[in-house]
Amino acid sequence: MTEDKNYPHTERIFVTSEMARGWMKKNIINTRPIQLNRVQQYMRDMKNGRWKENAETIKFADTGELIDGQHRLQACMEGGVGFWSLVAHGVKRDAFLTIDRGQTRTPGQQLFLMDGVGNYNAIAATLNILYRFRDGIILRGGKATATEVEEFES
Repeated sequence: MTEDKNYPHTERIFVTSEMARGWMKKNIINTRPIQLNRVQQYMRDMKNGRWKENAETIKFADTGELIDGQHRLQACMEGGVGFWSLVAHGVKRDAFLTIDRGQTRTPGQQLFLMDGVGNYNAIAATLNILYRFRDGIILRGGKATATEVEEFES
C-alpha cells in the first residue's frame, strides 16, 4: 500500500523559536485573536519544564496555512524554549471550522481526574490563589495552568 498524499500526514518535530516564528507568518488570516493569558501560561510551562507532549498537533492546511497551534508557537517564540510536537500537514482547508471546538478542562476537573479529589472546584480555586500570590501574579491577573495546579497539589 502506498501513501496517498491527498490525506493529512504527521511527523514529530522539535519546534524551535525560529521555526515557530516562520510558521506564524503562515497563520491563517481569519483565526481567533491570540489570547495573551494563554500564551503566558504555555510559556511558563515550557520554561519551567512542565510542558507535556500530548499528541496535540500543530496543523497546516493543504494550502500551507497554519490552522492550529498559534498559541503554542507564540509561547515558544516569546519564551525562546523549544518543544516536541506532532505536526500535521495537508489538512483540508475546509476542516478549519471543526478544529479546536472541544471544551477545555478546568483546573478543578484536572484535580478530579488526577486523584478523584472531592470539592475539586473549591480546592482548585484555593490553589490558584496560592499560586498567584506565590509568584506575584495576583497583582497582574492571570491564572495557574493545569500543570501548575498539579505541581502545587503534590
